[in-house]
Amino acid sequence: MTLRTRDHEDVVGAQLAYHLSSGVDFVVATDHLSRDTTRDVLREFERAGLLELHCKDEERYEPGAWVNDMARVAYERHGADWVIHADADEFWWPLGGDLKAVLDAVPARYGALFGVWRHFAPRPEDGSHFAERMTVRLAAHGPWTSPEHPFHPNVNVIHRGDPDVLVRPGNHDLVIAAPVLRGWFPIEVLHFPLRTLAQAQAKIEAWGRALAAPGDVGPHVGAAHAALHAGSFRERYERYVVRDDQLPAGLAAGTLAVDTRVRDALRGLAGERRDRPLVPGFRFGPEALGARAAQPAHARHGVAAAADLAGDVSVLPDPADRVRSRVAELERRLTALERRPRAEDADGDGRRWAFRLRRTVQR
Repeated sequence: MTLRTRDHEDVVGAQLAYHLSSGVDFVVATDHLSRDTTRDVLREFERAGLLELHCKDEERYEPGAWVNDMARVAYERHGADWVIHADADEFWWPLGGDLKAVLDAVPARYGALFGVWRHFAPRPEDGSHFAERMTVRLAAHGPWTSPEHPFHPNVNVIHRGDPDVLVRPGNHDLVIAAPVLRGWFPIEVLHFPLRTLAQAQAKIEAWGRALAAPGDVGPHVGAAHAALHAGSFRERYERYVVRDDQLPAGLAAGTLAVDTRVRDALRGLAGERRDRPLVPGFRFGPEALGARAAQPAHARHGVAAAADLAGDVSVLPDPADRVRSRVAELERRLTALERRPRAEDADGDGRRWAFRLRRTVQR
């Protein structure tokens, strides 16, 4: 697994312990300017021989380059069969067996597939551990499907070890020589991007320092950054918090669901009884992988759960739609070029270029 972090002390130890107990053999991590104890946690896993840490100590943010560098390290230095590209607020949940079992089932001709995001809503803050508090999952077909919303639907890539793979910034798509398996989502990416107001605000402030235009990494980041500068960030954040009195209507409408999988898995890794809450600030280290009672139970989905996931998948952006949109835009530009008066293209180079490009588009 590759991992990018910046000031994730509240979640990174849990994320590492969970994945290393769920089929991940090794982690290649890049930490960008963490000022909290995130690097201390990463160093613990590194000393245990489970992680290789790369530190970036300049404000410049280059997620695409870092992820592809880590993918090459995973393959060339550690012999990775598969590479999962994760962020610290993601828990990759296989639908039956562990991550190895799911990826072993992928036909050999395919070089990549996708995990589908399933977002968890922030809840009223009471000082408890994030996994205890955040057990409300948002359905992707709810009122948050636009790119300007932090809980918009999307996918993350998984690919076979390959020195020439190109993962696009954001980890949502890639270029690889082998065919990509689309339409089958055997892994859910349980996503906890907004955990507290302070964490969410610090996250957007960091984006603002690292990027000239925060909107470049997603319209939702640009909108949140604008709210921060306008002094309305708290109001924006509070719109996403699911209160107890909102739950019944959301459950009845199917836009909300109670999902305790991450909570229960982390309780098991902490050595606690399943009915005993994690204490606030509980810190997961490599010792969580030792004499524990059991690995996370990745139970196989029944029909109802599979239908619920299919509903979320149905609203994902269609890659073919994006291609068609790009081709249509290119067609419009070509048509405009071909209709230019000959006086503006005296030597005919523009028309010859347009003819060759149109033949390429048609193929």
